[in-house]
Amino acid sequence: MSTDAEDGLQTSGSASSSSEAAQLRAERERCLITQITDTPGLLGCIMAFLPLRLLVHISHTWEHVAPSHTHLTISAADKAERSFWQRVPIDLVSQWARCLTQLTSIVLRQPVDVCRWCFDVFLAFVEGHVEGRQAANLQGGALQTVTIDAIQLTQRDMRTVTRTAPAIYTRPSISLPSLTAVSGLADYHFELWHPVWDMPSLEHVEFQDGHSWSGLALAGFISSSRSLRCVTVWLSALGWSEVFRDLPTAAAGQPGPLRRLESIRGIMVGHSHHDGQYLDELKASLLSRGCLLSLAHLDVRLKEGLVVDSTTLSIIHSLDTLITTCCVSPDAVTVTLPSSVTSVDLTFFYCPLLSAGPLSPFVKSTLTQLASRATEVDWVITEDNIGDDFSSPSEAAKALAADLPLVAKATSVRVRVGGTDELAVDAEPIDPPAILQHLKPDAFPQARQLTVDSRLGCRVGGVLGSKMPVRSVSVGDADGMFVDEGEVCEMLQSMGAEKQLAEVRVEAIFASSAEGLSWGERAGDMPLIENLVIDNAKLPNDTDEIGEYVYTSIESSLQLRGVKRLRVGLSDMSSEDRAAVEEVLTERQCTDGVVDGYRLNWWRRTGEAEGGLIVAAERD
Repeated sequence: MSTDAEDGLQTSGSASSSSEAAQLRAERERCLITQITDTPGLLGCIMAFLPLRLLVHISHTWEHVAPSHTHLTISAADKAERSFWQRVPIDLVSQWARCLTQLTSIVLRQPVDVCRWCFDVFLAFVEGHVEGRQAANLQGGALQTVTIDAIQLTQRDMRTVTRTAPAIYTRPSISLPSLTAVSGLADYHFELWHPVWDMPSLEHVEFQDGHSWSGLALAGFISSSRSLRCVTVWLSALGWSEVFRDLPTAAAGQPGPLRRLESIRGIMVGHSHHDGQYLDELKASLLSRGCLLSLAHLDVRLKEGLVVDSTTLSIIHSLDTLITTCCVSPDAVTVTLPSSVTSVDLTFFYCPLLSAGPLSPFVKSTLTQLASRATEVDWVITEDNIGDDFSSPSEAAKALAADLPLVAKATSVRVRVGGTDELAVDAEPIDPPAILQHLKPDAFPQARQLTVDSRLGCRVGGVLGSKMPVRSVSVGDADGMFVDEGEVCEMLQSMGAEKQLAEVRVEAIFASSAEGLSWGERAGDMPLIENLVIDNAKLPNDTDEIGEYVYTSIESSLQLRGVKRLRVGLSDMSSEDRAAVEEVLTERQCTDGVVDGYRLNWWRRTGEAEGGLIVAAERD
């Protein structure tokens, strides 16, 4: 047989095989279609999974399958679908929605940060669904979940996003008896969500990360629920104190609307003295509505920049009572601590709460963890506490001080006067608080800087300085009072003679003796001081004595151990005073300008109406 003939037979055979395969496939499809159409409800089930935007175009099928359509997604993710929802008229949406009588789930997928996108379409579907069920005399509810997702679109896609400012108008109240979960709420949803939804079965409410409503707004939204289990939104303590206020309190012997509450995520706690009060109000609100030992998850976040003081102790105590009253166990709470704490104010050891008895493990653990993160340690002197008796701390305070771990992050320690307080000029320096003796000897292992901003805190500063590897000491005049030379000496002696200080700076000092500073006589009991700076030394009123007074003060200062550099500032001097000082300094120095091994020089102080001098001494 020729090749052409063979090729013809092969072609004929192939065509015959293809035809037979096509006939078999068509027969199978006809059988499948018959099975689908002959099986009651099967076609409707299949069509129910089609996106609504496609389903509505099949007019002969839409009315048949709409009542069995259970899941609706309104999405901006796909270009075609996004365009469809942005163009569809609200009246048509309402018409479709009235046919969706068995809808159980609605998902609204909006572009990130475009919380208004197609929100009118979403609300129209919910309202139309309810109207359709009412028109069909269907009892109960069908809609169970509402989910709002934030999706990321490209910049190119975002240019095609419209319908971002739907009309806001008053909507009727509707009943959604089967709705159990609403998730993905965002900031601007509240201003669009004007209708009151009656949701007695609502169990879960969740907001998108970084979004919230006010406590009062959320209270109105959940006020109809009698089934709450989980509320996920970060609110302040004030906000949470308002969230449950619109729910009815439990009648005597009745369980209450919050009997099933399992999770609150979460509470942001700041440093306001009101926060403890708000936590107490939240506890009372939960308890009166049936939430007793039912919370399995409670998330709390302490804000950055916290100060560990009496206010913080009170807040943590209120949080502890909330936990013990409303949580199933202490393990139910997760507390996120700030990465850095501004300071620890050691006056909290005298908080009245510590006089009431030992701290709970939760309070003690939280306090010590916060203290370990502090970057500064303070003792704050105020008008309220300057007259307090610090000699008898409570046993709980002693135990806490002894167990307080090292404040390892603190690089500085301050004894300061409260910023708004005006203390009496004749107020006496406070005695060292007894509680400080119960701190570990190396309580502040990284603290090199000690600042005492008033003479009132010198004695406290001395004790604190002994518990740190101090290298720099500064004594200020924040309250406008000169510090007594003897008070500075006493403070330095309390630190220990073994200390080696790189610098001591005193802003304003007056001598204990009429002849001038004499602290060099106590040098053996004080630390080594490499650099001594006196910004302002108080001068006598008698011009005849001022020169000797200044020289005596300089000479005594140079007798302190280790001094390599001395700088003394003299202010508010008359020209006669200045001349008298310069005359004595000139007479006492050697011809080469050296006094007791120190190079001595001085110059006029600038920037003052009366003028002054700076006297400096230095040696290698």
